[in-house]
Amino acid sequence: MAEVFPTSLKHRTTPNLRLGIKSSCGDLKSIIAALYIIFKSTKTPENITYSKEKVLKNGSTGIELTEELASTISATFPNIVNVVDKVNSTPLFTRQCEPLQVAIELFFNLGKLKFTDNGHSERTGKNRYTKTLMFSDKMIVIDAYLSAFNPTERDAFLSLWLEEKHDHKSSIEDGFKQILSTFTIDCCYKIKRGEGNELIFNLENIYEELANNNDVLFKENGQETVGPTRVLCSYIKEHMSYDIACHNEKFIAKEGRGEYLKMHYGLISNTLDLINRELPFNDVAKGNDIKKEIDKEIIKEKFVSFITALRAKPFLLLAGISGTGKSQKVQELAYMTCPEGELRNENGTAPGNYCLVEVKPNWHDSTELLGYYSALSGRYELTDFIRFVYKAIKNETVPFFLCLDEMNLAPVEQYFAEYLSVLETRKNVGGKIQTQPLLKKEVFANCALYKKETEESNPHMTSDGTLQVSKALYSEKDAEIISYLKDNGLSLPDNLFVIGTVNMDDTTHQFSRKVIDRAFTIEMNGGNMADMFNDESKSLLEYRNEDDVVPLATFRPKFVRAYEVLDDVRYAKYAETIKTKIPELLGNSDGTADEDSINGVLNNTPFRVSYRVQNELVLYLSVLIEQAGYPEEIDSLIGEAVLAILLEKVLPRVQGEQKQLATKNDSSNVLKDLKAFVAKNFAPSEGETNGLYQKVVSKLDEMDEKLDNYYTNFF
Repeated sequence: MAEVFPTSLKHRTTPNLRLGIKSSCGDLKSIIAALYIIFKSTKTPENITYSKEKVLKNGSTGIELTEELASTISATFPNIVNVVDKVNSTPLFTRQCEPLQVAIELFFNLGKLKFTDNGHSERTGKNRYTKTLMFSDKMIVIDAYLSAFNPTERDAFLSLWLEEKHDHKSSIEDGFKQILSTFTIDCCYKIKRGEGNELIFNLENIYEELANNNDVLFKENGQETVGPTRVLCSYIKEHMSYDIACHNEKFIAKEGRGEYLKMHYGLISNTLDLINRELPFNDVAKGNDIKKEIDKEIIKEKFVSFITALRAKPFLLLAGISGTGKSQKVQELAYMTCPEGELRNENGTAPGNYCLVEVKPNWHDSTELLGYYSALSGRYELTDFIRFVYKAIKNETVPFFLCLDEMNLAPVEQYFAEYLSVLETRKNVGGKIQTQPLLKKEVFANCALYKKETEESNPHMTSDGTLQVSKALYSEKDAEIISYLKDNGLSLPDNLFVIGTVNMDDTTHQFSRKVIDRAFTIEMNGGNMADMFNDESKSLLEYRNEDDVVPLATFRPKFVRAYEVLDDVRYAKYAETIKTKIPELLGNSDGTADEDSINGVLNNTPFRVSYRVQNELVLYLSVLIEQAGYPEEIDSLIGEAVLAILLEKVLPRVQGEQKQLATKNDSSNVLKDLKAFVAKNFAPSEGETNGLYQKVVSKLDEMDEKLDNYYTNFF
């Protein structure tokens, strides 16, 4: 045996807080009881495969205790009648993996839970797969407490919790609840208060308000609870909290527990002072500055739909009625990403990484964007578009946002054709996304930087009676651009994001499917009017402190093709799930798709989607997976991605008269059938809400109602 020093301090990343997860996890008493029973019955609690797969009566796959563990549990807990059956019926075996992870890992801190084999995922009411538990030392604390009681008393208590008896107390229960409450102190929660308006907090913040005799809201304006907040609500509603109750969407102090609660608040606060964790948010104002610092993670939450779409593809359409802030949204993205330095225009109205190009009705070719060469003057007439793209090329670490305002005032296919075509040539080369040139360098071959002029009357004549004088054809900055273009041509840099604003009225043009297929479309039709006056809104058109600038990596696409996602080691465990589920949900595009798929609904219509949509669906999903911290289960993320693709890529394609959209011998239509598909596959469980699901359903209803008046479209 050698004499050695300890190993070096291990670097551990901050755990994924899963603040936005949509799944719920109730029946917490039975989960805790089952966890303890398994822990107590195994010699290897640091890593135990506690379950095995079985075939259920309906033909799906379920799980149950392994035979070896079941036998040990029966021997360890003989006083619990049918203990194996009771443990097998708990959520550890019946619920999806992801909500269990939130409860066990983030909320109670009792250990880690994962699929035994990589690549599995679970959905509500679907298959369950073998899982492994890796207990934390919190279980030792639980065991030390429960072992202080005689086995008969202990087992009677565990039996009550396995059966979820909320109104039956034992002599053990109060102390056990107090111990569990200490495990939840470090958990973080989120409350959604409207579009982009969210509150992140923990137990300290709840107890602080309760100690001041205030009730604490956990929901507002019908917004759904998400993430660990759902688990917290279940924890309190199941009477597991020693001093907090729930009433009318509020946390309240239990009757008679006021003084204890105030003491408990102080203990929680002291405990958090001792925990060394750097959280990914900070909502604290510095000094006397009246402007709140808006942390980049909070900002990312507010702009999550825009960021996710742009990371899937750097071309986005913002549709909606006039005055909803579409072009301002692009400015906000620029302000939140503009670094300190020369790109900050302190005296101007916008940062240097933002450019507004106002589309005119008379644009019928690409010269307004891409310029043209004049043989008469020898000049290439540069445009603001070219100058902005060049600036993006020269500042490759900064995101640049080009806003095409009122994009459909002119036929998009005519003035934007080159961009749309080149966008499809993107290729990942060594981790950097490149395109074929918008303008080849040969276009600039004849462009001189200077023009020679002859002045016959000049007194300083040459031998042939003339004097050659050189005149600059460009400004110094434009000459630099022309020199670059002569050597390189003009391609799309991967830090350039093009966002078009769209209004639909009798002055604008309809979009062809060529345009819609190549973009993501986000509808903006206003929001909470009161949001205009809050501190966050005031800060959105101001530069950030250097530490708060959102980096290019937040927006830059990492992949162009679906196979790149599947080949990436971080996504390897999802490959089989993605390759199976995505084609299944989309369906074949050749008219043979199964009815329970998007293309199955769109059969015999010109609206069927094909490889491009599937490719971009996988790219979109890859972003969601990364944002979620690469979870074990991705079924809910697949659902979110498909709903987003329906809303942002499929429905904008759908337009026409009643006859064109009719299905099932005219007894239904495409919109009604899509709504049925969405309800069957993605409807939230009873008592839960899903904002994206509701958006899709509302849009389908809106378009269907328009169809009653003979014609419908998305815009």
